Amino acid sequence: MFSAVKTFCLAKDVRRPNEYEDACAINQRDGVAAVADGVSSMLFSSTWARLLAETAVTNPPDIFDAKSLWVWLGALRNAWSEQVDEDALAWHQKPKLADGAGATLLVATVVPMPSGYQLYAYAVGDCCLFLFRDGKLARTFPITEAAEFQNSPRVITSVAGPHDGQLSFDTLGEVLAPGDELLLTSDAFAAWMMAGAEAGKSIDLAYLWDSDDEQFAAFVTKMREEKRMRFDDCTVVLLKLAPVESRSRVPVPPEPPKTAAPKPAAEATDVEPAEPLPQITPTQPARPAAPAKGKGGKKDNAKDTTGDRISRWTEKFGKQLGEATDAGISRLKKWTSKKK
Repeated sequence: MFSAVKTFCLAKDVRRPNEYEDACAINQRDGVAAVADGVSSMLFSSTWARLLAETAVTNPPDIFDAKSLWVWLGALRNAWSEQVDEDALAWHQKPKLADGAGATLLVATVVPMPSGYQLYAYAVGDCCLFLFRDGKLARTFPITEAAEFQNSPRVITSVAGPHDGQLSFDTLGEVLAPGDELLLTSDAFAAWMMAGAEAGKSIDLAYLWDSDDEQFAAFVTKMREEKRMRFDDCTVVLLKLAPVESRSRVPVPPEPPKTAAPKPAAEATDVEPAEPLPQITPTQPARPAAPAKGKGGKKDNAKDTTGDRISRWTEKFGKQLGEATDAGISRLKKWTSKKK
């Protein structure tokens, strides 16, 4: 799948690495990578970012199925609550605990195809993916202009609330070629990269591949001191796609199971969605149904593997991409017939 993988994790204050609130995770077996960026103004965001990133690559959510998505999110929220040490908070911090933590999230899944790869990605907020082909920047997702980093990003929160109704996902489907390189990063490094690209400066990926942690820290520190990069945590994940001939075989995705929802964690609450999931157009925000107030419901005991979930996710994504293409062709035919 990946012929090379590299990560960099640098705290906002290099003298206080324990205050790092980003997170990243990679599942090389299934071709999944994630980056999350915790919100500094909220409590225990580093724990929440880590839970989101790690669970997204080991137990991926089905963002196209509202019920299973809220079950997945409910399990994560329970896990976060169990790891929070309220006694460690000062008296003036405890009221903020009701707001929970927040984090942005970017997840990329690479699926082998007979002659290349298919990329499926989704994001909430401003963690960013950069696609490089033949050493040149070919695409960015979900942010496409440096000015967009000035906006307050959407986040996923660790507690339920009215904001759940505003949760939406940006989605991307892209055909990849062997040798393509992916760079996933949190917003500070992404904003610096995009500003440089807009100024016509080439991005030297070889420098990043050849750098060690100390060299990366020195480089970022220099950019910060020159006010070319914001003082914020920096996380970078580099992935290079292997040549087709170097793969032992192209795995055949398993048939999707008949059960729709994955098994929730031991104490997860199965929350019924308030309304059905709307249709989703690839590369546009995908909004799940808001969870209903209250708790209860039966848990689904069906076994569901990571491969099953990825297969089901990609099948739905591909189907919706085909429907969008067919609709576009239909509109084009109508337009040309009117011209005649």
